[in-house]
Amino acid sequence: QDIRNGQKRESKLYGSLNEGFYPFTSRSIAEYAETVESYADDSGSMSYSHLPPDFQIKWREHMRAWRDYSNFLNRMKKHPHKLERERVHRLRYEYSREINTTWYEVLRVGRTYGAEVHY
Repeated sequence: QDIRNGQKRESKLYGSLNEGFYPFTSRSIAEYAETVESYADDSGSMSYSHLPPDFQIKWREHMRAWRDYSNFLNRMKKHPHKLERERVHRLRYEYSREINTTWYEVLRVGRTYGAEVHY
């Protein structure tokens, strides 16, 4: 289900990118923030209590990383010119790095139980 949620997010974002979308312009930050928030809500609300405890921990960490990024984007949406562009890029990189790191941990733990993700 998370893969489908991610594909839905990517479809919205890349569809917009093909139309000249850039996530940190005052015109488009709302759309970008809403897309990320929707993904975080959808994947964060999936049931995973039946999964092994160590996997649940990694999943919660991953979803927390997405929620943190979503919160950052929502702050940017409300105050798009409050931070310098360079700082925004650095923060976005840091959030992306945390999302990727936690995702690789989800995959690593999942593999210990025989799970494989195919995109």
